[in-house]
Amino acid sequence: MKEELHKEVLSRAIQDDTTPLEVMLNIMRDPESEMSMRFEAAKAAAPYVHPRLSQVDSTVTQNVHFTISDEPMTDEEWEAEYGEKDSVETPARPASSLN
Repeated sequence: MKEELHKEVLSRAIQDDTTPLEVMLNIMRDPESEMSMRFEAAKAAAPYVHPRLSQVDSTVTQNVHFTISDEPMTDEEWEAEYGEKDSVETPARPASSLN
């Protein structure tokens, strides 16, 4: 069956000046083609139309730690140092800047 598909794709591509993918999709969609031929065309075209998902490397290469204070703070100490908790977003400082 694959040989038949190969011959069909090649002859149609030469005749119609189309790409092999277009020919395979046309065979797949042609209701007058044999079902086995349509199935083989669909299998052959699938990787070009629906590529597989690939694994993405998400390795973190740098460790960065942020510290706002060396000592735990009460709500009152926080507000005295940084203002009200909900009203201001204070950017964190890298731990290395505290030394």
